[in-house]
Amino acid sequence: MGFAIDYGATFFMVTFYVTLGIFSSIINLINIFVYSRKAMRSKFLFQLTFELFELVDSISYILTGVGRGSGLLGGYFTTPITVNDCFFKTYWVHSLILGMELPCYMVILMSIERICAALKPALYKKYFSGAQKMWFVTIVITGGLISLFMAGLSADGDTTLTGTHHCAIITSTSKTYSTFHFAIVIVAYLVSFFSLLIVYLVSKHVEGMIARRDREKKISLMLGICGISMVLVSLPSIVMIGIKWGLWVVSDLVVALTYGMPGCLTIANTCINLIFRKDYREQFIGIFGVHAEKMTNKVQISVTQSPSLHSHAPSPQIFRSIAQMAMTKVEP
Repeated sequence: MGFAIDYGATFFMVTFYVTLGIFSSIINLINIFVYSRKAMRSKFLFQLTFELFELVDSISYILTGVGRGSGLLGGYFTTPITVNDCFFKTYWVHSLILGMELPCYMVILMSIERICAALKPALYKKYFSGAQKMWFVTIVITGGLISLFMAGLSADGDTTLTGTHHCAIITSTSKTYSTFHFAIVIVAYLVSFFSLLIVYLVSKHVEGMIARRDREKKISLMLGICGISMVLVSLPSIVMIGIKWGLWVVSDLVVALTYGMPGCLTIANTCINLIFRKDYREQFIGIFGVHAEKMTNKVQISVTQSPSLHSHAPSPQIFRSIAQMAMTKVEP
């Protein structure tokens, strides 16, 4: 189904997936350590959760590479297999589903938080603080598990034969489910982009003590990074949906390079955080026992601090100014 059989391209795919998975897993673990430190974990709970979900995605690369590589080296990779057996008798498709959907649900959640902070400060303070955040995380995890259950239902008893042991999501689930799965990715990053755009437009009307030109420059940079991320993360979805619907046949080389984009963006976002975020950089250095400048326990959540795609709320200065603007419209 849509996969061109080429030993060399498939060997590159499995090698690339395992290498990328190992490297991005290390990056995810570092990020988890950074966001779980005392100075950051309460303020950045959503980001910490996102990194945990991204770790699932990184592990899925390793499992997929090892699973397909075993078939390639074992000589049974090109043996036909049913959709049912792909889902229930292999061990990597489930992590592929959760590793892609859970981070996307978190991106949507952080985007909603960002919009509330910009437009409804009272709601933001009420629903996005303390224990309330854990409820949202629980909802996201539940949504991912429900989606995995629906994937299993779509594959149950499906005797449609696929020509290889790729056992990708599109060859392990129904057309309806796999289309939904990959469409969610595109929707998530569209929502993220427009949430940043809303913050940008609202912040342009904030006057007073904030350095407006510097603020707009940094938010514009975030918009640019988010736009590029949206395109790159959407590529595997477009490729896979096209394969599932019979629009094209692609080699494993193309699949590997496009499907590896989310893992590459994990590494890129970490580099961006190190360059532009002082709070992240100090905690990162602290992991390795190097004494950086002592931080205060009050860590700011700021769109002006970080051009990373996943920073999700205005700085306290912007927040206070927006709150004053919105006070006549929002019930406390």
